[in-house]
Amino acid sequence: MAVALDVAGAGQSQHVVSSPVTFVSPLTTSGSLANGAIVVGIVFGVKTVPALVTSVTWGGTQTMTAIPSSTQLSSGANGATVFYGLVGVNKFGAQNIVITFTGGSATDITLVACSWTGVDQTTSFAGSATGATSTAPAITVTSLTGNAVMAIFADLTVGFTSTNNTNLFLDNSQTQFNAAGLRAAGASSVSCTTNTITSEAWIASGVNIIAVGAGAAPFFQTDWPVPGRTTYDPRVQQQLNIVNQQTNQQTTQGPVTGSQCM
Repeated sequence: MAVALDVAGAGQSQHVVSSPVTFVSPLTTSGSLANGAIVVGIVFGVKTVPALVTSVTWGGTQTMTAIPSSTQLSSGANGATVFYGLVGVNKFGAQNIVITFTGGSATDITLVACSWTGVDQTTSFAGSATGATSTAPAITVTSLTGNAVMAIFADLTVGFTSTNNTNLFLDNSQTQFNAAGLRAAGASSVSCTTNTITSEAWIASGVNIIAVGAGAAPFFQTDWPVPGRTTYDPRVQQQLNIVNQQTNQQTTQGPVTGSQCM
């Protein structure tokens, strides 16, 4: 089963002074999501530091999880990008996404959320993050065909002009940062890029959204890959049969007694 987009939300932004902050979800999922997931990308900027996102909830009762390795802080710790994810979704339609944070003042937060189907409910997400200074912010996300990818970007002053893949939003209106986001189909390596007007320090986060059964080991022994070979080799199976026969013979002979030991 491949990951499929349910609803792609547009970017939303708020300028807030204190925690928490509530966004009304742009998602319009109806009655259910088969192997569903919600992924939220957050761009966070503050006038004074430090400030950190501490929790995100969906629908008032479901706590979302920070996706490991998806957090990137700016060099001055006054900006951050991060992804949160949720599986086992049990609230549908327009729901509140509530972000709690600590520290900071004059805070700008931009959020983008997408709902998905076909997501593995156990091993659901894998994050990545990076940052640099250039006119071409980019993050490469390791994924697989059948998976899906999201990426978000932030810079402090210049602003973004476009993204590759499928753009989710461009927001150059905030006081503390500018933001951009995109989504893409999974592949072994997915390049996610955007452009700035001039060279600027930027940060980015990416997430691989993992399909049901992606990467699972083959069930039948004859389907197992043999190093250096691309097909099942009967000679390998013959050797395995010999080893199994020897093991069975040793088992039927019973344990070695003390009188048999020299």
